[in-house]
Amino acid sequence: MKKIRYTFANGETSKIEVNDELAAVIAECDRVEHANDEKQRYHCYSLDECDYEGADFACEDEGFERLFEDNKDSEKLSVALTSLTECQFSAVQAVFFEGMTQEEYAKRKGIKQSAVSQHLSAAIKKIKKFF
Repeated sequence: MKKIRYTFANGETSKIEVNDELAAVIAECDRVEHANDEKQRYHCYSLDECDYEGADFACEDEGFERLFEDNKDSEKLSVALTSLTECQFSAVQAVFFEGMTQEEYAKRKGIKQSAVSQHLSAAIKKIKKFF
């Protein structure tokens, strides 16, 4: 016979004496439950725990925005912008020139923010080829 500690749903804990076979089953169940909890924690995280305060993640390259600030390469930029699709150009214009957030632009267009992020990422790739 073994004693196990059992915690009730209300938080109360008590020790219970059980036979060895039942103790082994309970120990195995606890091990499996713990492993599942760890797996869940490893693969998932709460967006509530992210502290990004509305930041947009499409452009992680801080040097990219400098292309829009410097006029010496405006001709290259103009040619680069003409190579974009209509969706890409519209997203770049709204986010980088008009100062909208990705979320605001997505709401205005009636699309998901992830789609805006994809448009911007593809546009940035195309524009970088010209520089």
